Order: sequence, then C-alpha cells, then structure tokens
Amino acid sequence: MAVLANFFMMTKKRNARSVVTRRGRSKASQKTHIHHQELLTKELLGFLALFSHQLRTPLSIVKGYVAMLLDGTFGELSFTQKKAFEKIFTANERMIRLVNNFLDLPRIHVGTMEYNFEPISPTELLSHAVAEARLQADIKKLPIEWFAENPLPKILADRENLLQALSNILDNAIKYTKKGKISVSISKKEDHVLISISDTGVGILSEDLPKLFNKFMRGEDMRRLYREGRGLGLYIARQIIKGHDGKVWAESPGLGKGSTFFIELPITNNKNE
Repeated sequence: MAVLANFFMMTKKRNARSVVTRRGRSKASQKTHIHHQELLTKELLGFLALFSHQLRTPLSIVKGYVAMLLDGTFGELSFTQKKAFEKIFTANERMIRLVNNFLDLPRIHVGTMEYNFEPISPTELLSHAVAEARLQADIKKLPIEWFAENPLPKILADRENLLQALSNILDNAIKYTKKGKISVSISKKEDHVLISISDTGVGILSEDLPKLFNKFMRGEDMRRLYREGRGLGLYIARQIIKGHDGKVWAESPGLGKGSTFFIELPITNNKNE
C-alpha cells in the first residue's frame, strides 16, 4: 500500500507543478511531459495486472480447498482443526480483496477503469455476494438476514466489478461487527434498485460519515477494532458504483449503534449493452 500511496502523492505533486510551469513550456515540451506520464502509468498498470494475476490463482485454489475442508468434504474436523482452517479462510479472503483493490485503485485514480455492461439480475448478484460473505459471517457467529422483493427488473452492470463493490461493503459490515447480525435487503424504488446492508457493529460518528468513502479513510473506532485495514474497500466500492451511475451512502445513529449502507442503482441508464 505504501507504493500506491507514494504513487498518488507523486501524481498530485506532479500535477501541481504542471499547473505552475505550463505557461512557461512550449507545446512540444508539454506533449513530451504528458507522453512520459502516460508511459509511467501504463507501466505501473501492467505491473499491477501481472502481479495481481499471479496472486489471484493460488489464493483462489486455497479458498476452494479450505471451504471444502470446512464443509466436511474430506472428513469431519476436530474443533481445533476447524478453528485453524477458519482463520486460514478469513486471512485468505482478506488477501483476495486486497489484491482486487490493489489492482483497481490506480486504474480508478487515472481514469482507466473499464466496465463490461450487460443486463443482469440485481437479486442474483446480491445473493451471490451474500453467499460468499456467509462463511466469514458464520465464523464470527453472525447470522445474515436476507430479504429480496420479487420480481425485480434487470439492470445494466459489470458483473465482476459490481460484485466486488457489494463484497467490499458486506466485508466492512462483518469486519466491524462483533455480535448481533447483518441484514441485507433489495427492493425497487421508482426508477432504481435500492440495496441496504445493515449491521449491529461499532457504528459511525456523524463527523466521520462525510469522509467515510475517502481514500485511506477509517473511523477512529474502526481503527481500534481492526488494525489491519487500509481504508480502501469503501473507496473502491463508491468509485465502482459511481461508474454504474449509482449512489452509495451510509447512515448511523452513533457509536455502538450499528450502521446501514445504502446502494442505489438505476434500472435504466445510458450505458451501452
């Protein structure tokens, strides 16, 4: 993450210097400077794509086998063995999300994020995200209540990217909830689909709500409860949802009172199928 943080700081400083010196440069010099920036960005994205691909394959294999072990596919596990494999599964899931966010972050930053829009069932996609999150919730003994209004119309979306956004928000709810439950619902509201993900976790201070989806942002109580996070998951989720002409926001009555995240996605938009 330090590499990415440095990249963003360097880009910000470079852009600031460009504003100051632009008037004193010739057009040829400006073109050379822009071309150099584009080459550096392309090299970084290429490196991250290769790096992430090399990590994703073994992580996916580990996830599959550990899930089968926990399901009893290879025989019954002792209590101690099950606890050990649950820790492996949780750590592996965290690594998968980190790799996905690590790859998407610079693409979003430089505006090269690509989406493959197609008609999909929002209920089916959310159900998939909930199913993936359920084992992690089960490890913490957190039930996930699930309600879907039927039937719901299809939306135009990039399946993999939107799934990642939903997974990031679900992961956030599970991560910062020690006891209680997670509630997930989806319904139609006029010309959009509304998804809500509620938890009974640490809650959010009112002053933190406007900054919650900023890069590298985490609330004070969140940092105390979970020290390994980098404050990227919600930022990535918001950028992906914005790429779908949607909105995401959070509400919370205060510390210790849980929170609810709302995702609003248009039923029709101007994306090409």
